[in-house]
Amino acid sequence: MSPDLLFLDIQMPDMDGFQVLENLNNFPTTIFVTAYDKYALKAFEVHAVDYLLKPFDDERFEEMLDFVGKQIKRNQTDDLSEKLNSLLSNFHRLEPRQTPEYQTRLVLKSTGRNHFYRMSKLLI
Repeated sequence: MSPDLLFLDIQMPDMDGFQVLENLNNFPTTIFVTAYDKYALKAFEVHAVDYLLKPFDDERFEEMLDFVGKQIKRNQTDDLSEKLNSLLSNFHRLEPRQTPEYQTRLVLKSTGRNHFYRMSKLLI
């Protein structure tokens, strides 16, 4: 599972939001939503993009969603750019394809014999 967006509280059953992040292999865009203001600095130290202090109003929530949506799109665009650059890099490392010999000559069969003609010598 690899979510794009993760909402975490500071205090949750079994483990806190910081422990959840420690157990993830990759770090999605993370928003802390909590009633505890004393953990804000720590949240930003683990690269949270926002810290919503409860209670918050609809306007604050919508601002956060707008900001986060733009960031996720930017990250997806960056990921796509990296993949395209990697593909282009691999493409440029490929050796040029040699034209097979059979495409440079023409074979005509006449009176039981094969006659070979170089394509470059023919007037077409």
